[in-house]
Amino acid sequence: MLNLWLAGAVAAAHPITVRPNANVLIGGIYIARIAPTTDIFFSVRVWILPDVVTTLTDLSATRATLPPLQHRERWFIRALIHVKYKQERRSICVQQVKLLASCAEFGTSAAPRPILFTLFDFAFAPPVLEIHKLDPGEPSHLEPELPQASLLDLQSTEWKNLVSRADTDRGYMQLHGMRLVDDGGARILVIPLRTNSAAVYEGLVGLADRMRAGEVTEEEMMSDVDALLAGNADVLEIH
Repeated sequence: MLNLWLAGAVAAAHPITVRPNANVLIGGIYIARIAPTTDIFFSVRVWILPDVVTTLTDLSATRATLPPLQHRERWFIRALIHVKYKQERRSICVQQVKLLASCAEFGTSAAPRPILFTLFDFAFAPPVLEIHKLDPGEPSHLEPELPQASLLDLQSTEWKNLVSRADTDRGYMQLHGMRLVDDGGARILVIPLRTNSAAVYEGLVGLADRMRAGEVTEEEMMSDVDALLAGNADVLEIH
């Protein structure tokens, strides 16, 4: 049984209980089916900071026709994506290194370091992860192409502002998104990951450079990712 404790700045914590094999619906949105084998769901307690600290931006092209999310729903969604991120953190880092290593050499004004966008697709059970990159000068062009791109308003001012902030705060902010489906259709929420240290990000970029140069094998890279995460276990991360 899952107990998620969602708290505001001064309000008392509110427990939400989810039983194994239950479908999780928040505000009519299908979130996930909790499997009995998902051990992390049975022991986690997540504390979420209020909206003044964290951001959840609905950039769905269909957002005008969908009901807005309430504060408690937003807190729960942040908790859910953070739990999934912690579960998949190693896999995400490995995929990010591979994607960056596949790029042409970057780091100059002519070839700026790409921005990474990680999508957690909760339209599937279990959720599917997708890692994309984009040039900060072309925020509407994701590679590889996002199959659900029609759901994400890549021309919006909100998206361009998020990309600009991720570019400015390299390593301290990453773009994460969650795709949800309800009776009214699908939506994509952009929920940035913020951290108090850029050490992990810079380490992943360094590994990508070495992998591109042929200095490390994929197996060695994965071992280095493990060491990087273990060496930065005290880094604070929050959605």
